[in-house]
Amino acid sequence: MKSTVKKTVALLLIAVIALTALSSCTVEKAYPGAPKGMRPCNEGEQGVIMYVPASWSVDTSNRIPTAYFSNTEQSMLTLVTVPKDDWKNGNPEKTIPQYWNEQKAKFATMKEFTVIKPSENANDELYFTDVIAQNKQLFEYRYSFKLTKQDGDTKYRFSQAFVENPLTSDLYIITYSAIDSHFDSHLEDISSVYKNLKFVTETEPMQDTAPKPSFVTVENTPDGYSALTGKHVDYVLFVPSDWTPVLNTGITAASAPNNPSVTCSVTGFNLENDDAAITPSDFDSYFAALEATVKDSFGNITFDDENVKYTADTIGIIGSEHVIDARNYVYRVTFDGNEYTYDQYIAVFRGYVYQITFCCKTSDYGAYAAVFDAIADNFKFKL
Repeated sequence: MKSTVKKTVALLLIAVIALTALSSCTVEKAYPGAPKGMRPCNEGEQGVIMYVPASWSVDTSNRIPTAYFSNTEQSMLTLVTVPKDDWKNGNPEKTIPQYWNEQKAKFATMKEFTVIKPSENANDELYFTDVIAQNKQLFEYRYSFKLTKQDGDTKYRFSQAFVENPLTSDLYIITYSAIDSHFDSHLEDISSVYKNLKFVTETEPMQDTAPKPSFVTVENTPDGYSALTGKHVDYVLFVPSDWTPVLNTGITAASAPNNPSVTCSVTGFNLENDDAAITPSDFDSYFAALEATVKDSFGNITFDDENVKYTADTIGIIGSEHVIDARNYVYRVTFDGNEYTYDQYIAVFRGYVYQITFCCKTSDYGAYAAVFDAIADNFKFKL
């Protein structure tokens, strides 16, 4: 049976371990101090704040600042920090163009990877430089590639902007990604993101004034658990009652008490046809793409056994004995000097691919593995 997963995040060469979803709702926020018509995407933990247009949705539940334009267009922005030692490699004179040339080589395997020059006769690949806060230059490069799917190729375009922190020499990479046909429509928004990038030495709380998420009452909630769901959500996520719902737009998420780095989130992606089934080969190609993207973005991904990357599992449905086939992947990624473990379930229901993702520092995984297993066991789809 033909079915193809819409590999949005995994194939946009961004920080996919944010593992975000594209949903139908946007939480309106108000942030004092933000530029007019904009909102912060992070609080400056890494020495910079990225402001995005207020109409974009922001995910605040993971460690990679991420923003989306809409649930249908799949245009998105991410901010990744590369520590000084990782990009300079002991060479204090190393420049951003030199670093770009190194990174560009990693894209060689992508189909029809093409650097987009500012003009046909341009002598170099730098699209433009823009002066931002503290008179630091931001360098922008653009490129495209095609993703081959069962029903044809889809072309994606990217803008990657690089800027060095004037105090720490850490490197910030802002990646704007979109399907080719939508790329140009957001260039004005992206320019405003670049120009309003703000270096900081202390964090600046977002001061969100929107209603906080809360647990809901659901019949047959397991003892000791509380429910997260919504009218237009196909599932119920039960988490321990002492966990905290996390405010975000587009995903259901919660964090452990007194340890916000321990999170559980659920994301959903459309299939590209009306077939609600998914074949083993679709699972394989989906995760292979995600794995390749993690490697491209962070340079590393490890498994306990490289030859056995997943185990078969099932997920239940409320009010029925029926279960849905799923796969459980467990892998680790190192970034910002810490190693994180991702314990992830992937399943299909009503034409959507769902990902249940548990994340924590690897040093905490042993203490939370049983909790993660229990949350997965209690996860339910609605009839």
